[in-house]
Amino acid sequence: MNAPTVRVSTIAPGNPGIRQTVQAMIRLMHAPSPEVDARAERIRLSFPPGSRGPTALALAVYQWVQSHLSYPPDGEAPDAHPLERGQEGLRSPEYLLRGIANWGVDWGDCDDYVILMGALLLRLWVPLVAVLTSG
Repeated sequence: MNAPTVRVSTIAPGNPGIRQTVQAMIRLMHAPSPEVDARAERIRLSFPPGSRGPTALALAVYQWVQSHLSYPPDGEAPDAHPLERGQEGLRSPEYLLRGIANWGVDWGDCDDYVILMGALLLRLWVPLVAVLTSG
């Protein structure tokens, strides 16, 4: 298994930066990954065959991710790259799943939660839509 690499890139400010970040998140969700495929299959198999509808699977993915990710603000995770401090960082689903496999939990902020949940939901054929909000 190859160690994940850290890539630091500049994100444009304002709406162009938001679009750029969302596009990167969607690419990470759709990227081929044996780790994501295997975790999604384990979640699917945890249900009896008659109760594997999209709502039940979506709730199972949500609960699994909530119980295995701990939230730090951007750049403050213990494994954050020094160049990432105070910047937007996106962790791939594989990176997060490897951390969970090693320590039982990993760290991720809002976008990392969305990336991991989205990748798992896509593998389970659960329909999903990305909705952007502001706080």
